[in-house]
Amino acid sequence: SSTITVTARESDNGAPPPDLTPVALTTTLGAFGSVSGTSAITLQLVGGRAQTVLFPGASAGTATIQAVLQLNGAVGSGATTVVFNQASTFFIGSVSPGVGSPQGGDQVTILGGGFVSPVRVTFNSAAATVLSVAPDRIRVIVPSAVAAGVNVGVGQSVPVSVGVTINVNQTGSLSDTLPNGFTYSFGGTVEQPQIFSLSPTTGSNDGGTRVTIVGTGFSSPVQVFFEGGSPKVSIEASVVSVTPTQIVILSPPARGFGNALANNPVDVRVKNLNSGFETTATGGFHYGSKSLITSFAPGQLEYNDVTTIITIQGQGFEAPVAASIANVAARVVGVSGTEVQVQSPGVVPTGCQDVSGPVTTVNINTGDGATSTATFIYRVPKTAVTGISPTSGPQGGGTSVTLSGSGLDGPVRVQFGDQAVTSLPGPVPGTVVAVTPAFGGTFPTVTCTVGGVAGTMNVDATVNVQVTNLATTCTDTLAKAFTYHPADTTCKATPPPPVLPVASFTFAKAGLTVTFADTSSGNPTTFSWIFGDGSAITAVNAQENPTHTYAAPGNYVVKLTVTNGSGSSSTNQLITVP
Repeated sequence: SSTITVTARESDNGAPPPDLTPVALTTTLGAFGSVSGTSAITLQLVGGRAQTVLFPGASAGTATIQAVLQLNGAVGSGATTVVFNQASTFFIGSVSPGVGSPQGGDQVTILGGGFVSPVRVTFNSAAATVLSVAPDRIRVIVPSAVAAGVNVGVGQSVPVSVGVTINVNQTGSLSDTLPNGFTYSFGGTVEQPQIFSLSPTTGSNDGGTRVTIVGTGFSSPVQVFFEGGSPKVSIEASVVSVTPTQIVILSPPARGFGNALANNPVDVRVKNLNSGFETTATGGFHYGSKSLITSFAPGQLEYNDVTTIITIQGQGFEAPVAASIANVAARVVGVSGTEVQVQSPGVVPTGCQDVSGPVTTVNINTGDGATSTATFIYRVPKTAVTGISPTSGPQGGGTSVTLSGSGLDGPVRVQFGDQAVTSLPGPVPGTVVAVTPAFGGTFPTVTCTVGGVAGTMNVDATVNVQVTNLATTCTDTLAKAFTYHPADTTCKATPPPPVLPVASFTFAKAGLTVTFADTSSGNPTTFSWIFGDGSAITAVNAQENPTHTYAAPGNYVVKLTVTNGSGSSSTNQLITVP
């Protein structure tokens, strides 16, 4: 049942209606007052409230209850809903555990909702034994794979559907199926073994090398095979111990039947006998005494690392041994048959590029050498400037600027515009300090006015800041990162262009000698005279007021040409001498 409460208030002042004011209730499902009551009832309000009880009886669903109140000719109403006897949604969610033996007999739990007895559970078409039923779970015993109509071979897993029927042979019977809800697997698990590594990875052709196989999904009893050659040869190893993550074996000999494996890489195959699942490490082990590099660690270092010990693993090493890292000779500090230790030699980078190359070893007495298939890398940190402070300074330079970023260790050259300066390490790691040089370029200008005359004035000039790590040759440039302030920012009037000159001259005669006087206007700067008798004074050796003596009496045309920044002007005069 549900308690129905009616609350009424007047809309204009919020006060409750007068006591005993009637309110009518109706319901679409169930009955008021009792299971056998009516679907409509009238209540009387006290303090603006009234209550009744709604009983669903055998009904299931959603009841809509409506209240109607009439007072002084006005009508007010309200409504609500109540859900009765709502059945849980029927569904299958999962089966736990979801894997079991093909022989059957495993107890599993079917999780879901809306389970109602009696129930029937099937695996494919085979009925399971039901142990218990709850609204959200059913416990059953799994039938065999044969009963479910499937065959499960060694190393195989076969999924089947799981079906559930509720209210079996009754009204409201429902069925649901979970495809591939359960998997039959040989051994009761589908965990596939995996091989992560073998150690050591090399050994004598005579066999007997104790090898540890690291991985996951191993399940005793196991078999381990060393395989290779053409046609393929497979030799079983002796298993010493097994855990889910590790197998210890003794390598079989590469002699006689296994002679095809001698001095060659071989595959290592691990098989879980109970389930038949297996995995293979291709080329995981190498037979033979010939010098061979199988791995090295670490595989990369900073370009200038000359202290870290690099361990080279393999087989056939015999002191004395020479070694190189990325084609640079390295100092050998330790040698055994399966391991060589060297001190990192470091490299000198060029072009800001990482330096890489193989790892090599040579047995000096025999000349037997080995080269790694993997590449060793010397990393060159790239230079990157992320900050500069301050970002401006005077024209004369002398500003101490701190640059921050990465790849700034070692000697660093800083360039402001096209002028390079040296730098010093900064106050914290990853910074350098440089003192700005004097500005060597030409400041940009803007127009201005001084004394009513147009002019120009210098304004700030920005330059690029380039940082080069001299050890790594790596460079980074911050575009327009530093600003120079001009020392002189006064407004300077622009001089007017010179006036176009106008040529003119006078002359005075004394016999055959004539003295010329320039009277041109416009402030000419050069003068060219042609005296009419074949002689002249050009602009190269110009004279403003020359004197010229003629060889004989006669009439002569004299020409004067004057020039300045605005142009040139010429004039002619006829002169009679004497």
